[in-house]
Amino acid sequence: MAQRRALPDIDTSGPDVYESDDLGAAGAAGPSAVLQSAAAANTLRHFLTVDEPVHAPFGGSSGRGGAGGADDAAAAASESPTMPPAGARGGARGDAEDATDDTDAMDAGDRVVTRRQPGVATAQQQFEQRLAAQDFSGRIGQARGWKTALDHGGGSGLASARRGGAGRDDDPLVRLAALMDATERLEHDLQKQPLAPDVGPGDPASAASAAATADAVAALQQRLNQLVSAAQDRQLNQVQQSLASSQHQRQSLIAQMSDLLAADTRPSTATAAATVSAPPSSSSTAVATARDGASGVTYEVHLARGGIDRWDAARLIAVESRLHHLEQVIGLHLLQDGLGCIGVGTGGAGAKDDAAAAAAARLRARDLTHTIQRGGSLVGVLDQIEAELGLLTNPRALEQVTVRAKAAAAELERLADRRKRHQQDRVYGEMELLGASPVQPQAGAATSAAASSTPATAPPATTATDTLMSAEAAVKIDKAYTLLQRVDHVAGVVPSLVARLHSLERLHNEAGVFAESLGQLQAVAAEGDAADAALQTTLETLRSSMAENDRRTRENMALLEQRLEKLRQHVDPS
Repeated sequence: MAQRRALPDIDTSGPDVYESDDLGAAGAAGPSAVLQSAAAANTLRHFLTVDEPVHAPFGGSSGRGGAGGADDAAAAASESPTMPPAGARGGARGDAEDATDDTDAMDAGDRVVTRRQPGVATAQQQFEQRLAAQDFSGRIGQARGWKTALDHGGGSGLASARRGGAGRDDDPLVRLAALMDATERLEHDLQKQPLAPDVGPGDPASAASAAATADAVAALQQRLNQLVSAAQDRQLNQVQQSLASSQHQRQSLIAQMSDLLAADTRPSTATAAATVSAPPSSSSTAVATARDGASGVTYEVHLARGGIDRWDAARLIAVESRLHHLEQVIGLHLLQDGLGCIGVGTGGAGAKDDAAAAAAARLRARDLTHTIQRGGSLVGVLDQIEAELGLLTNPRALEQVTVRAKAAAAELERLADRRKRHQQDRVYGEMELLGASPVQPQAGAATSAAASSTPATAPPATTATDTLMSAEAAVKIDKAYTLLQRVDHVAGVVPSLVARLHSLERLHNEAGVFAESLGQLQAVAAEGDAADAALQTTLETLRSSMAENDRRTRENMALLEQRLEKLRQHVDPS
């Protein structure tokens, strides 16, 4: 970056005049561009000081670079809207014949701003012409205060642009952000700042100048937004391209490793032996023949130094994975829990109880069944078969099973007999209640019964009371059976409920005693309240009687005193 040089001071008797190439471009563009530049110069003139050298903030016609001969350009544009570009440029420069060019260049980012100093005669003439029209008494102090506030504004706006050549401001995005900040400040100040004193409200160019200035600022803001969007899109595209390149390289590397592993797992015997026997050199060659098709495909892999070791490691990894798969299929991980639990009646089983051994065998068989269902390994299937064989070959277990089966069969026969008798009693009871006589067998039925080898047995003789009791019992049994069917699904939780009720029995008893004690306490409290009310009534009666007695006593005493006074007067008249 070029060395920054401060601009020389100019005569304080005349206003600053700056001109850049953008102003000439605006003049060449037409009268409307000249009018916009002149309006911006008239609106921003009060921000400039006349006794300090000012650096151009960003080097454009929208800053301070185009505020030099703006008055002459504005006057020329207002007087002759259709003036040629050469006249507009000449009016912006002022009196070119009397001006003495003193040009300095300053590096402000990427732009070079040219400063031109007018002649003393031209500046003196312009100052005398405007001296009677406006007063600069408060303008310079206000501009200096504004400059001081910007210089101490923490590196934002114009102050940031003046320091924009060092550190992190070298980044184009940082300079662009600073330019956007300055543009927003300019738009805000333009909305609040009134028109310049030399442009009156009645001037036809005032409204057009304000509108043109606002349009220029809006266009600049839109352009800055477009630049920011383009920069962000460019960075995003670069990041996406980098990610895509990384993804492509990663996929290519994965594909190469897959090809190497596939070629390593399908070598021929001779080729594999030759590969293993080859010494590890800096450029060894491994040839693997794939049996894909009739002719076959040959892969030639060039390995660097130590490639044989990597091939051996890859083969070991493949073999280890296959062995692990075989272990999972066979179920060798189940054998690590202990081999002593397999089988029934081994390892001192005669010293244990036979019933406990059978129960343990059944438990192991159930556990192995769950293990097989969960893992599905060969060891689990063998464990299940061995457990079942142990149950079938254990004589004591078979005897216990036989005894339990006989007991169950006898119980079933007894239940069937009772059910049959119950059905017969129910039928006879219903017949007795209906008043029907026992059905006599017909002739044909009697003949066939006599001809049969097993004659039918007659029902036992029962009385009416027995029949009625049997009918009532049948009804009760039916009700009980229906009730049992209804509560059959909750029979498993009944013991726990009963145990819980027993545990809560004492609590219920204590609650009953507490309720009884509370009732007694309430009765005693009610009696106390009644006695208190009676005492209150007695006290009220006593109080009233005492008051009445006091009143009567006082009256009697008064009468007695009167009588004594009369008696004294009667006895002693003097």
